[in-house]
Amino acid sequence: MRFGSYLESQRVPEWADSYLDYGKLKGMIEALAKTEAAQDDDRVTSLTAKPTTGNRGKFEGHDISEADFFTALEAEMAKVDAFTHEQLTGIRSRAEKLEATVGFGGSGSNAISDARREEAKNEAKLLGDEFLKIEKFANLNYLGFHKILKKHDKQLPTPCRRFYLTRLHNQRWVKHDYSKLFVELSKIHSILRGDASGEDDGAGAQNFVRTTTKYWVRTENISKVKHVVLQNLPVFQHNQDALPGDSQFCSSVYFDNTQMELYHGRLDKTPNAIAIRFRWYATEVPDLVFVERKTHRDSWTGEVSVKERFTLHEKQVMPFLRGEFTVEDKAAEMRAKNKSEADIENMRQLFSEIYQQIESKQLRPTMRTVYNRVAYQIPFDATVRISLDSNLTMIAENPKVGPDCATEKRWYRNPYIPLPPTEITRFPHAVLEVKLSLKEGQEAPKWVRDLIEGGMCTQVHKFSKFIHGCATLLPEQVQAFPYWIDDLSIRPSILRSQPMPQRRSLMDGKKGNRQPSFQSPYEPLQLMERKPSVVLETSSGTGAPKLGG
Repeated sequence: MRFGSYLESQRVPEWADSYLDYGKLKGMIEALAKTEAAQDDDRVTSLTAKPTTGNRGKFEGHDISEADFFTALEAEMAKVDAFTHEQLTGIRSRAEKLEATVGFGGSGSNAISDARREEAKNEAKLLGDEFLKIEKFANLNYLGFHKILKKHDKQLPTPCRRFYLTRLHNQRWVKHDYSKLFVELSKIHSILRGDASGEDDGAGAQNFVRTTTKYWVRTENISKVKHVVLQNLPVFQHNQDALPGDSQFCSSVYFDNTQMELYHGRLDKTPNAIAIRFRWYATEVPDLVFVERKTHRDSWTGEVSVKERFTLHEKQVMPFLRGEFTVEDKAAEMRAKNKSEADIENMRQLFSEIYQQIESKQLRPTMRTVYNRVAYQIPFDATVRISLDSNLTMIAENPKVGPDCATEKRWYRNPYIPLPPTEITRFPHAVLEVKLSLKEGQEAPKWVRDLIEGGMCTQVHKFSKFIHGCATLLPEQVQAFPYWIDDLSIRPSILRSQPMPQRRSLMDGKKGNRQPSFQSPYEPLQLMERKPSVVLETSSGTGAPKLGG
């Protein structure tokens, strides 16, 4: 199906005048393409002689120039921007009024009748549905602008695609984060459900025992997944009111040695294989750092994998790695904060074991993962926990050219060292984790089963951000690769991170012919996250439906 016909078939009738006028812009390009190309050999002009008019064509009975096309293009961008902003502002305003109606900040849902509670629940769901509707409108127009700019550069001699894609990415409806609306809807649904918090155990060395299943979520499905989850679980962030949206910035530095011992142990699922990472939240520059160890346990043994952690201030990290900040220093710090002796003892064992493992295995900073995480959970109730990580990026901590972390006595990469394409990879999908803590024989809630079986999520067994980053950015150091590396839906992102000779080899298809689990004909946007300002070339997977010009 040609894109013009596709756009026409997907339009919301009452919004018809607000869509990109793709047919008009396409007609202007075709009219200009029929005329002889303007000569641009002259390098001088005269201030007393009338300049030549350049390339002109006939469109709808009028003479037009390429400048007229650019003017029309700008007008279409402004039209879509104004309409999208108006619709989103209206939805946000209605959500705020609904929030006040159900008693947020007051006596809660008990203050309204059962009939009004059901009405409010339906209204909250309708607001989410309308948001998804406007996001689809935005995506159709986003794709339309990409298509028309590609057509312009193909048929006319003056390339403009990159310039106008930059303009497009600076539009409010592309670059802004509108996810705060979903935080408000989450609060409303939580009040109407009457969610009650569990008990905070307040542990100093925090132990987590859980079963986790991981899924990939296409960008165009991220908001849909969020909408389903927030109707059943509240958004759970420790500093939620201070966040600009629903997600929190999360960075982790994973440690390994030159033999990639920890990578291979995690990849092979060796019993008791560990991962050690230093994690921080909210800011690009670390302040409070969580030192974490994950230990793999085979499920058939009756044991489950465990994550343990303790905290350090950023200024304590390098002294800890050098053995200068000792377990006794940490214990004294915890006693000053009135932590229990049981918490201190748990921390003491973990602190000593992690330090010994880093020292004995000669571990060093190896791979960074960066992403925006939104978590859903009834506070301190681990029955169902869900997290969704988007804008996922992996970075090699040690540059191939320039001083590494050890030379500079740092525990993470110097941010002033240039970051070439071969040392960074941007993962194209969001990662959904469903964590359940159920009694023996108890099934997952129906809404969870409906979500994972509804076609918006693709299960990727034991997917690991750390493993994927190492396999993509450090292929010469690893001896084996994860099974998902051949999935065609992530192939373009992997290719962008390869040196040119390897990139050509991979493009020749010599790495296997595993079929993709899902594909998309373009890289869509979603109104839930800030978009990168750098315009990247997009690639389409084979087998995806082609939308012609």
